[in-house]
Parts: sequence; structure tokens; C-alpha cells
Amino acid sequence: MDTHIALTTVPALHTPRLALEPAPAEHRAVAAHSCVTAGLAPAPGLSACRGCWTGHDAGGVVGWWALATPVLPDQGPPGGQAQLLCEVAPGRRGHGLGGEGAWALLEHAFATLRLLRVFAEADVDDERSRRFAERLGMTYVRSFHRCVERGRETACVEYALSWTRWQVQAGGS
Repeated sequence: MDTHIALTTVPALHTPRLALEPAPAEHRAVAAHSCVTAGLAPAPGLSACRGCWTGHDAGGVVGWWALATPVLPDQGPPGGQAQLLCEVAPGRRGHGLGGEGAWALLEHAFATLRLLRVFAEADVDDERSRRFAERLGMTYVRSFHRCVERGRETACVEYALSWTRWQVQAGGS
């Protein structure tokens, strides 16, 4: 099953507090600039995304969220799955906005894109990110080492949520 949807067809997503606006290829620089202006790092891997969104509320830019196509060999085949990426502005953290936006992306990933699995990766020592993944209903999959910039290797963990488990959490929707 080919679940790739062109970025030009990525819909806007809405939650009770957030408007998640798609950042199509021709506007990624604007999305990246909005993120940097809000004190955020731009989303990594924007060239390999099933969708990238910049989240806004009444107070302005909250952060960015993305569903990235897996590109590394240890992430498994790209069909049927995506990596969830999320970054909330430092001053906006701790109010549930990251989870609210992430849940909207999970709903989009499973209900619209019909993906079978969504996963997230974090540094092994990043307890906040690990708890975030668990609050989304993701379960621990594995620990591994990833070679990152300048040859520095870091210990990482992977968490994942299957379509089946999401169905249970979403109440069978």
C-alpha cells in the first residue's frame, strides 16, 4: 500500500487550542523562519516528510510537528509508517500543546493516511521526551546508537504506536 501523500495535499489540522498549518515545499523556508523566530530549531528532514505543520494559537507560533518518512535502514521500510517529530517553543512547554498537536498528527496518520505504525526517537537520557511518547500511548521498542553530526554517537530509544493500539485509544474511531 502506497501511503505517500504529496505535501501539496497536506491538510490544515485543528485542535481545541491549535491551528496546525501545513508547510508545503515552497513554504518550508517560511516555516523554518517562523520556528527560529519562536526560538525553535527548524524541523530536521523536511525533505522527506509526509507532512510538516507549524502550530499557532492566539499567542502566535507554538512549535512545529512533522510526520517524516523513515529514511535510515534501521528504521524499517518507509511504506506504512512515519516518524513523529515535534518541537514546542521553550516558553510554551508544559501546557499540553505538544501532545495536543501530536495527537492531531497521530489521528491524521492513522485515519487519513492509513499508516500502520508511527514511531518517535529520543536520546536515551531525555526523560521528558520519553514520557511524552508514553503519554501519546507509544510503547518502548528498542535502544540503539545513532551516528550524528561530526561523528559523535549518541544512545537513542525508539517508541511506537500501532494502528491497532491507536484504534483502542481513540475509542474505535
